[in-house]
Amino acid sequence: MPHIIIEYADDIISSQGAKLMADAIFVVAEESGMFAPQNIKVRAVPITVYHLGLEGEGFIHVQCRIHAGRTTETKKQLTASIIKALQDLSIEAAVMTAEVIDMDRESYSKHTAED
Repeated sequence: MPHIIIEYADDIISSQGAKLMADAIFVVAEESGMFAPQNIKVRAVPITVYHLGLEGEGFIHVQCRIHAGRTTETKKQLTASIIKALQDLSIEAAVMTAEVIDMDRESYSKHTAED
């Protein structure tokens, strides 16, 4: 844990830019102290079709799927740090958003190659 999913408009961000985002957000998750580095999973998903009700082009939306139990303040600190890391990359997007989604520990299953 966590599973961090970056959805982004592929018409404003190159594959190299997506890699930079993934790397930066990995560092944010690691530096938060909430997760062991070997448990952090970040993936970037390009979106080709979208419509914004805003002026400008492009978006970035980050979902942080984590086990339930963290405080609202802790989750807010994580999303604020993610937004800051994205801003530091100087990506021109009409909107950048981040959210934490609590996953139910009791229904979560996992298998690794080491199992």
